[in-house]
Amino acid sequence: MENQKRNEKDEIIQVDELGRVKISMVKRKKLNIKPGDEIEIYKSGTNIILKKVDKNNCKEISEEKCIIYNGKIEIDIKIKSVDYNGNKHIIRKIDELGIIVLPIKIRKELNIKDNDKLKIYLKDDMLILINGRKNKYGLTRFKRTLT
Repeated sequence: MENQKRNEKDEIIQVDELGRVKISMVKRKKLNIKPGDEIEIYKSGTNIILKKVDKNNCKEISEEKCIIYNGKIEIDIKIKSVDYNGNKHIIRKIDELGIIVLPIKIRKELNIKDNDKLKIYLKDDMLILINGRKNKYGLTRFKRTLT
């Protein structure tokens, strides 16, 4: 049982070429996350936080963006986010396989590339994703962040 808890704590996930990550069924069950649930995503220092949206404690914001080319709308996008005391968090839906897309803005800010491995850690009502990319000294951020 203790070994199972340690393995659960040490889970590593990989970012695919589209910025997607898969959250394990065990972690989704612990947070009561079901397919179609809205997940807020935001950056905290060098980590990414995933949390199920609590619609009672936030104000939902929708933005519409479109790209016009040669006088025609080519792409029409609706971006949902939530506002917690002036902090804007992006919302994404989780699919039936537990896959969620990490926003490109956050991936760029944290220098997360395709095939990077992230440590996923469950704390209270949130998932914390920690980047494992090596720094210029050859140390992984896992070791530097967790010790």
